[in-house]
Amino acid sequence: MSVIDIRPQEMATINRPRQPTQAAVAAVQGFAGPPSGETATNVARSSLASAVRQLATTVDTYAAARGLTGPARAAAMDLTVRQRADALFTWSIGATALDAVNIDAGHSHQHVFLPTSPGEGALTPDTEPEGSHDS
Repeated sequence: MSVIDIRPQEMATINRPRQPTQAAVAAVQGFAGPPSGETATNVARSSLASAVRQLATTVDTYAAARGLTGPARAAAMDLTVRQRADALFTWSIGATALDAVNIDAGHSHQHVFLPTSPGEGALTPDTEPEGSHDS
């Protein structure tokens, strides 16, 4: 059985980790309906919002995987790991854009990067100290 073979009625019986799910829903809601701004600001905001939605999907996939066994569970857990890496990469794009927007506006560096594992391909903060005005 693969993850694709899970019937919708089975999804309701899967033990979902409530706290991460609630946190993910709250995070998605926090990025809902943002005001429009300059293009660079919109890119930063949209990247961060997309990353949060991707992380919420990761939580849902993990919750579904917990109710599986054998190869189906292994496949779903692999998807969870890949979804997380994609979400963190997307977040890193938004974090980089946000840092650039702050610098261009004459404000200080703002590093909102999430920790990633080596080799995940995510962008990393520059070497300028948080709060500095140098570019």
